[in-house]
Amino acid sequence: MASNTTGMEDALEQQNVKPARSHKYTRRPSKVRGDVWTKKSGGGRPQKAEVSHAALERDIHTRFWAEKALVGRTLTLRGAEIHIEPPIKLNDPSSPPWSGDKNPLLSSIQLFTDTSKMGAPSFSLPVGPPSFGGSCPGSLGAMTTAPATKQTIPGRSGHVSQRQFALHVINGTNPRLPNVPANVDHSYAVCQNCYVSKGNHAMYWGNNLRIVTRYAWTRAAVTHGLFAPSIIEAMKHVQFPAEPPALAHLGQRYFRIHDAGDFYDQHYLAAWHAIAKAYDGNTPGQPRTVFWAPTRIWATDWGIAAVAKVNGGDNFLDNFVIRPSGYIIDAAGPEIRPIGRATGFASPTTVDTKAHAEAVVAGKAPRTFDWMCPAQESEEGSCLSSPSPTGSLGCRVCWVHPQLRTCYKLH
Repeated sequence: MASNTTGMEDALEQQNVKPARSHKYTRRPSKVRGDVWTKKSGGGRPQKAEVSHAALERDIHTRFWAEKALVGRTLTLRGAEIHIEPPIKLNDPSSPPWSGDKNPLLSSIQLFTDTSKMGAPSFSLPVGPPSFGGSCPGSLGAMTTAPATKQTIPGRSGHVSQRQFALHVINGTNPRLPNVPANVDHSYAVCQNCYVSKGNHAMYWGNNLRIVTRYAWTRAAVTHGLFAPSIIEAMKHVQFPAEPPALAHLGQRYFRIHDAGDFYDQHYLAAWHAIAKAYDGNTPGQPRTVFWAPTRIWATDWGIAAVAKVNGGDNFLDNFVIRPSGYIIDAAGPEIRPIGRATGFASPTTVDTKAHAEAVVAGKAPRTFDWMCPAQESEEGSCLSSPSPTGSLGCRVCWVHPQLRTCYKLH
């Protein structure tokens, strides 16, 4: 993985200093004091478990109808689009109102997603445990909708045992931080507060229809060994944004694996590794691309070993950055050390409330991260318009500084 850069060691300390006006912050007129510098709050509060549970139940309902709508249909990848044959009737009175769709028929969906915050193409799958059609096996113990069973299924932990295992891993990999909670409060579980079940993601039921369609195609493609070659070819049709000068000289592109969802099994994980290998910069016509994937498969009884097998040792790729993501809001993430070749992992990510994140930056709380996502603080809300740890315009810390533990404010 990319080596540390001079000045990175105190990245968090730099974030406690007011940034210069040269980038990221937007100036707007104030009737009181003239020009002021403003930034988004970038933070939220954990939802009560009963509120988030209702949102997750809605997802289960819409996924049921989405999966029912796909029965008897063929999904075919053409370029970077998945074509649905025959098309799905969006105004069928016997199905949910697929709000947000103006066309009466859904005949295709985009293979990739494009988020304005990251300024990079990405790939998304349904969130949540497999028990309700999700691709996140590591969320089993952190969602109220998961079956509360103590039984352990081979290769996949049960609800209670996964929670115990996740806390054991966090404790065992963070000897400097002995204050890990003894249990998982669902209101403070990251998965329970997943942003995909809130906001615009939840507002339009058609989003679930599209993401379920992508997941159906993905599972079939992985099963038949077609996923990696299909993605490798489809990426040739993707437009990557121009990087700021401070990043452009690196001569590489950036891709986010899973702005929603996770590695649902080892075969799927291996397929993405093969894609990263194809874009490591050694193949003509396939420019070097750094793939970043946050994951919670470390919380399963197979995930840590799977990452070590797929991306460890001689298989290690420095353009395949797998970050173990936090399990509990305001708590440390797992630090599966040493990062890189030995484990296949990079440093973890955490999700913090605004108050806790700012306390860490100010040195008033234990240092559970090294870098706080600046895009959430900027008026533009973009990685490309935010400062890096060196102060230059354009933050790609998640991709190019795997040694830095990164925090995202709850939203």
